[in-house]
Amino acid sequence: MFNTNHYYQYKNSKFLIIEGADRKKFLQGLISNDIYKLGPQVGIYSALLTPKGKFLFDFFLVEQCNSIFLECASDKIESLRLKLKIYKLRSSVDIETFNEKQSFILSKTLKPEIEKLNLNNRFFYFDDPRLPKNFLKLYCSEKDFKEISKNLNLKLIESKEFANFEINNFLPNFSDLIEEDNFFLLELRFDKLNGICWKKGCFMGQELTARTKYRANVKKRIYGIKIEGKLDKSKNEIFLDQKIIGHLLINNGYFGIAMIKITDEEVLSSKMQLNSGNAKIFPIVPKWAT
Repeated sequence: MFNTNHYYQYKNSKFLIIEGADRKKFLQGLISNDIYKLGPQVGIYSALLTPKGKFLFDFFLVEQCNSIFLECASDKIESLRLKLKIYKLRSSVDIETFNEKQSFILSKTLKPEIEKLNLNNRFFYFDDPRLPKNFLKLYCSEKDFKEISKNLNLKLIESKEFANFEINNFLPNFSDLIEEDNFFLLELRFDKLNGICWKKGCFMGQELTARTKYRANVKKRIYGIKIEGKLDKSKNEIFLDQKIIGHLLINNGYFGIAMIKITDEEVLSSKMQLNSGNAKIFPIVPKWAT
C-alpha cells in the first residue's frame, strides 16, 4: 500500500485513558465493536452512535495492563470524553485525557522488527483493524519513536501525501469527512472496516444498525469515485440524468470519496457514469469493501 520503510504520524489525534473495574462492561454497552476482543497487541476499531443509530465518533482501542487507550480525532476527543461521562452513572470507571503517546501508522511488514525493539514493553502496536493485512498502528512516545525510526531507517510521509494516499485508496477518515448524527454505520460500510461486531449483543444504536442489515434497506452508501474532467469547487452534488443522487465528500481532482444513492450491483454490473458539473464521475466499490 505504501513503501515498507515509510511511516505517517497522526498529528490530529489524541488519546483517552479509561480505567476502573467496570471499564470493559461500561464500554461494551456503548460501542459498536466487542471490547472483549482486546488482547496483547490486539486492538479494535469502533464507533459510538446516537440512540437512533446515527454515527457520532469513530476511534481505535487497545489495552495495556488494566488500562484501555482510546485514540480519536483531536477536535472530537473532548466531546467524546464528555459524552462517555454522561453514561458513566455509578460505574467504576475513570475517563481522562492522556498525552504521553503519539500515534503512527507503518507497513505491516515491519511488525517483526517492531516486536524485537519492544523489549521493555514501552510502546504498543497492533494490526490496523480496518486493513489488518496491510498496516500496523503504533503508539509510543516521541523519544521512543526516534529510536525506532533510526533503527529501521524510516521515512516520514507528509500530511498532504498521506491524504492523497487515503483518497486514492478510498480509505475514509470519517472525522474529517462527515458531520455527526447524519449517517447509519452501514451507509459508511463500517462493517467492512471491521468496526461492528454482530454477535456482541446490545450497544447504543444497535437495534437500528441491525435492522438496516437484516432488512437490507440501505439506500445509499459510501463509494470511491474516479473523476474525469474539471469539478466545480463550489458544488458537491452528483447527478444521474439531471437528478441529484449523491454528494462528494472529498477529492483530489482525480479520485475521491462520495455518498451516492446506488447499489453495488448497479456499479459492478455496468459502467455507470454520473456527473458533477462538467466532470464525469465513475463510482467504484472500494477493494476493502469487497
